[in-house]
Amino acid sequence: MRGNVSPKIEISEAIVTEDQFRQLLTECNGLEVLLLDRTEVSPETLSKVLPQLTSLRQLKLGSTVPADAFPHIAGLGNLEVLNLPDARCGDQELALLSALPRLKLLRLHSPALTDAGLHALPQFPSLRYLHLINTPITDAGLTSVAQCEHLESFYLDGGNCTDEGLSALLKERPKLHFHWNDLHLEDDPNKHPHD
Repeated sequence: MRGNVSPKIEISEAIVTEDQFRQLLTECNGLEVLLLDRTEVSPETLSKVLPQLTSLRQLKLGSTVPADAFPHIAGLGNLEVLNLPDARCGDQELALLSALPRLKLLRLHSPALTDAGLHALPQFPSLRYLHLINTPITDAGLTSVAQCEHLESFYLDGGNCTDEGLSALLKERPKLHFHWNDLHLEDDPNKHPHD
C-alpha cells in the first residue's frame, strides 16, 4: 500500500492488531475518516493510537469502546462525526465529548448513560444531529435535549421515555426532525412518510 494516499480507511469484520494500527499511523499521515465496523480493537490499542489521529474528522468504532477511551476521543479536536454503537460510557464520559468544538453528529449506544449525563448536551457547541441507542433515559433527560439550541435532528431508539414526554419535546422544539424507534409520533408537526 505504500505510495497510496487516502484520507479514509474502512475496515469491516476483522480484528485490528496494535501493529496494524501503528502501521496505519506511519503510512496514513493526515487520516481524516476511520470507519471500523464490526471490528475488534483492544482497549490498549485504542488508548495508544487514538491520541495520534489528530486529523480525524469522522470516527466509527464498531467494537466495544471502554470508558477510558473517551479522554482520547475528546482530544480529537477536528472530529465532526462520532459513531459509537457499542460504547461503555457513563455521564462523565459524555461530558468530556462536549470539548469537541466541531462535533456535529453523535451516534451513541451506552446502557450506562443517564438523564443526569444528558445535562452536558447543551454544552456541545456544534451538535446538530443526535442518535441515542438503547440508553436508559427518561422524560427527564429530554429536557436537556430540548435545550440543545443547534440540534436539528434527534433519533431515539429504545430508552424509557413516554409518549407524553416525547410530545412535550416536540411542542418545545417543533422544527426538530425526530424519530422514535424509526417512526414519527402521531402529533409530530414534521411527520412525513418513509418508504
